[in-house]
Formats: sequence, C-alpha cells, structure tokens
Amino acid sequence: MNRIRFGLIGTSEIAEKMAQALTQCPKTLPKAIYSRSKTKGETFAKKHRIPCVCSTLEDLAKEVDAVYIASPNALHCEQTLFFLERKIPVLCEKPLASNLREVEAMVACAKRNGTYLAEAYKSRWMPAYSLMKEHLADLGPIRNVRFDFSKYSSRYDAHKRGEDVNTFKAEFSNGALLDLGVYCLYPALELFGVPESVSGFGIPVDGGVDGVGCTVMTYDGFLVTLNYSKISTASRACEIQGEEGTMVIDAISTPRKIEIFFRSGAYKAYAPYTEKNDMVYECEAFADALARRDETDGTAFFNAFRILDAVRKSVGIVYPADQK
Repeated sequence: MNRIRFGLIGTSEIAEKMAQALTQCPKTLPKAIYSRSKTKGETFAKKHRIPCVCSTLEDLAKEVDAVYIASPNALHCEQTLFFLERKIPVLCEKPLASNLREVEAMVACAKRNGTYLAEAYKSRWMPAYSLMKEHLADLGPIRNVRFDFSKYSSRYDAHKRGEDVNTFKAEFSNGALLDLGVYCLYPALELFGVPESVSGFGIPVDGGVDGVGCTVMTYDGFLVTLNYSKISTASRACEIQGEEGTMVIDAISTPRKIEIFFRSGAYKAYAPYTEKNDMVYECEAFADALARRDETDGTAFFNAFRILDAVRKSVGIVYPADQK
C-alpha cells in the first residue's frame, strides 16, 4: 500500500508529535516540512528524517498528497484554503479556525474542490473515547456533566514578565477557550447533541484573550459544565453523572481510562490499549477517510463554532480575524 505523503506546517511540540505519528502509522509518512524559519525547518527535518524542507507553501504543495497544519490559530483558515483550492486534503489542528465565518468558507472550499477537510481532534479516535459513548446508557438518565481541561501554560510566566510570546495574543486567535475548551466542547456535542441554551464566562488576561473560562450548557433534564484554563491546572478527573451511576474519565483531552461507579455499589473499569503516541489514531482515521473518498461534513464544525463564537462574544473576546 502506498503511504500518504504528508507535508507539515509548523515546528511546535505538537507538530513534533505528529511527525512521529505519521512515521509510526503504516498508512502515512512525513514527506516535507514548511517553516518560516529556514533554520527551524532544517533542524526539524533532520530530527524526523523528513527529506524536503520548503520555504514556500507553493513548494510544499508540489511535494505532498496531504497537509497537516499546526501553525498559529489565526493562520489556519488562510493556509487551509490555499491547499484545498489545489485539491490537497487538509488535517488542520484544532481549533479549525478563528470563527464560524472562516469555518464556513473552509468547508465550502473543500466541497467545491471535491477534497477532504478534517480537524486534528485526536481524542475522538482514541479507544477509550468510543467506550464513553458505548457505556453512556449504563448510567441511567444523565443529570450532571463536568468536563475540565485546565493546564498552566509553559509560556504564562514569560507572558507575565512582559516577554513577547505568541501564546496569549488576540492576533493569533488563541486563549483558553479555543486552545483548550474545544477538547471539552466536542465530546459534549457528540455525546449529547446541540444544547438548548449556552452561557459563557471568562477572565481575560493581558493580550486580549481569555486565561480561564467556563461554559454552561443546558439540556432537557441535565447540565453540562465545561471548564478550561491556561493559567491554572486541574487536579480532578472528568465526570458524567447519571441516576444509576457516575462515569469518571481520566482526562477528556486524552482519555485512556474509563471507570463507572454504580449507585448499587458495583464498579467497572475500562483501560483499552493506547498507542504510546496517541496521534497515530487520527492519522489512521484520516487515511481511511481518504481511502473511502469521504466527503467533507461541516455539521460538527458549525455546531461547535456557533457556541465558541457566542461564548467569546459574551466574554468580550474579539480577535482581529473577526474584523476581516
């Protein structure tokens, strides 16, 4: 089987992990890297044995079958459109874009060119994720859900010292909601559907983005609370509470273990095999989608970004990308 030759955009830690995953997945391989810094690109290529270092997106497009985008959030839309217009499938890191308007343009472009667009939301393809859906009915009527992804940013101390870091800048369309909150929102929408109402709260930090936030979504008979932070760290697991039992998920961003504590006193635990590099699963899923010639479906993207835009509006977070 011919392996899908991927081009990578970005040299961040997550791009490093993807380069390793593309090598480990039998259906894919990293073929080329694009970076605005020639030195960073060459260093990255040497480390991961990538044969091509490209200085322009045009050069990258000539070398690959598909592209993985891990640039700053504000560049996702522009770069994705560049490759979709050339009928090159795109696996774009989350968040897919800065706002709903950009997402609509990206999905329309993929459909117009008959190519495939996916978001690199790795959790969805991990084995434990499917178990969350499979055992949801075991809990009885759902009453209360709490998903939390809070992790103190490694760049926050530098930001507080006034150093110029990209992690807390509105011009890059980042912040707690779009960087971390999406990990909580997507499983909530997939498990429970579109909520009846949404209320969003957040605390801005210097730079014009949210440092910490909370979104409360109401459903018929239960509540879903999403907590996310880049300026503090959570210590508790996530929970789905039903009348008959409570499901405990070790980490909503990278679920590896599912436990169910039943009101009857019974207990069940599921810890399915997980690749050391959990991004291998999404590489396989993307390759399979291309092999099936799947069409781009924007429904999940649209549902998520309607909520993300509404929450940002209520918190007062506005990106330069929103003004374009």
